[in-house]
This record gives sequence, structure tokens and C-alpha cells, in this order.
Amino acid sequence: MLKSNFDPNKVHNESQEEFVVPKKTFLEKLFSLEGFCNICLIIVIALLGYSFLGDISFKIKHAFPKISEATYKKIDIQKNPIQINLKKNGVELEKGENDYTEFAYDKIAQYSISGMLVAINTDFWLRGIMRNDFDKVSLMDIGIVWGDIADKDYIKKHLKFKSEKTATARWLRYNYKCKGQNCQPFSYIKRHVAHTHLVPANRNVMGALLTLKKYDTVKLDGFLVDLYFKNGGKAVTSISRTDNNAGSRGGNNTGGACEIMYVTSVQIAERIYK
Repeated sequence: MLKSNFDPNKVHNESQEEFVVPKKTFLEKLFSLEGFCNICLIIVIALLGYSFLGDISFKIKHAFPKISEATYKKIDIQKNPIQINLKKNGVELEKGENDYTEFAYDKIAQYSISGMLVAINTDFWLRGIMRNDFDKVSLMDIGIVWGDIADKDYIKKHLKFKSEKTATARWLRYNYKCKGQNCQPFSYIKRHVAHTHLVPANRNVMGALLTLKKYDTVKLDGFLVDLYFKNGGKAVTSISRTDNNAGSRGGNNTGGACEIMYVTSVQIAERIYK
């Protein structure tokens, strides 16, 4: 009997061809869906990194404000803001400049406000990338209260504040819930709350502002101003705590248009920064 060389465990099919996946070129990889997603991810990471580094750099530049003088006069958070409207003929522009842009401002009123901070915002979306001209000049927003509601316990119990930027503006949103004899009427709340866009006069003032925290008491001195930007844009300040349209210049509206304040002095406790 002839022995067979057939081994069923070693089946060989000579017609079987090995399948090789063709390699994609660099351009094919780049323009594929996977490549597009990777590019988008890299861009997002780069933008966030740039923004993060910008924030760190901004805080380092203003990290050590110097005390200009000291006072033993306590900050009075009960009194209303002091405002002296300036009488003049036409627009009188003064030049301003910070780390981000040049601008001009027109002093509308001398202004001083003392109160308790209930909201602070310097987050204006991707520093140096998505900021508009106004964001580059007004570097900080504060929500501030005074009078009988400038009490930490009362605020924590009855009021919630949030300063934020939307696609159209920078707002102070707040909710008031209170029942009983010890509650202030909502009309009183509206008259004793301000959302103020701050334009620091210099780095030292900005550094002092950055040390502020929620519920701190502070006194700010300076001017209410209209801002003029290099591209021809303009931002108008309110001169009333009860109007809802800055352009009304304190008309009989009700609401809360924001003040734009050019800050020349900051008092925190007994320390004054200029």
C-alpha cells in the first residue's frame, strides 16, 4: 500500500493570496474624518492652553499691588454712592492704555461707591482670542450692594447673584426670595444693587481689584466714563442706579443698566491702592 503524503493539518491552498491593506498617504490621512477630528482637537487644546497661559500671565503681572497709603477711616457701606455730574462743552477725550489695547474715555461724572461685593467676574471667554474691544478695556465686573442689604447673612439667606457674560452683553443676574416682616421690598433691593464694569487706571489698581473676594467690603473712587475704541466703537455708561438703558442717562426707566467706572483708587480695609 502506498503511503500518502497528505497531512490534513497542513492544508495548503496555492491559490490563496495574502490581503495587504494599502497604506494611506499623509494627505489622505489629513483630509479623512479621523484626521479632521484630530486637527479640531489639537486646535481646541491649543486655544485652551493659550487662554490658560494668558490668565496666568495676567495674574502674575498684577500679583503684588503696592499700598499707596493707609487710613483709619472705616468704609461706610450704608451710604449711597456719591456722584457729581461734570458740566462741560462736548466730548473731552483722554487717552488710556493697558496691556491689551489703546482706548479713549470721556469723564461723565466723578464717582465714589462703597459696599459689599456679591459677584466678581473676570472670565470674558478665551483671553486675547474671543474678547471684543470692550472686554479688553473693562477688565473686571463687580456686583456690589450697600445700605440695609449689605449684610452677609441676609444675602446668603435671601439673595443669589451671578455676574456673567453672554453673547450680547455682560450682566448681573439675581434672585430675591424673602417672606416676613424683616424682608426689604424688592424696590429697595433694586435701588441698592449695582453692576459695575471696571476700567483700572493702572496695574496697581488692577492688582488690588484682583485681590477682592465675594463678601469683601470695598470703596472705589474714580469716574463714570464713556469709552471710545480704536475701531470707532463706543460704550456708554449709566449715570443712575435705577435705569435699564445706559443711553437714557438716568431717565425714568426701571431696571439696572451698568455703570462703566474708571477706577483711580481702591480701599480695602485700611489699605488704599492708587
